[in-house]
Amino acid sequence: MVKAFALSLLLSSFIVLSACGVEAKPPIEAEPAASDHNPANDPAQSEEPKASSTSDPVNFKAKLNVDFTSVESELTEKELPALKVLKTNLNALVNHDHDAFKAGFVTEKLAEDLDFYYGDNFQYSFTELELFERHTYIENQVHFTITGEKLNTDTNEIQAEKLMYAIRQNEQGVWAIYNLD
Repeated sequence: MVKAFALSLLLSSFIVLSACGVEAKPPIEAEPAASDHNPANDPAQSEEPKASSTSDPVNFKAKLNVDFTSVESELTEKELPALKVLKTNLNALVNHDHDAFKAGFVTEKLAEDLDFYYGDNFQYSFTELELFERHTYIENQVHFTITGEKLNTDTNEIQAEKLMYAIRQNEQGVWAIYNLD
């Protein structure tokens, strides 16, 4: 049953997101990660992501500006490495580090299958950890939902972005990304 659920979730991801793969290589400027910003205190941040944004593509800055402190206190000591995997992958998207992006996945094949999230033409600005939850029937798996915006520099369009990560500990004790949706 778990395989069937995972397969259907993965298949759904591919269907919904199949139009996202575009390639180009414009330069970007990425800001370093800041973990002390709380989007809840920022009136410029909306509670619900919109289908598209009125943000200015010219002034768009790629950044990881998510307050992870609240979830750190919710995680057990055993689960803390999952948060490191998440931060590494988000930073890889923001800073266009393809090797770091691929390294976080449980298999190279899964990294290749989900490579449409990565693109030199994409600039990501992540601003909120919207949801954290433990998976109820898969042991040692946690889900993180991150929101923000994505600029496609090929089209100069900014869209709301919402990514759900399923991160699990394998039999060897290593935490890795099992799904990105």
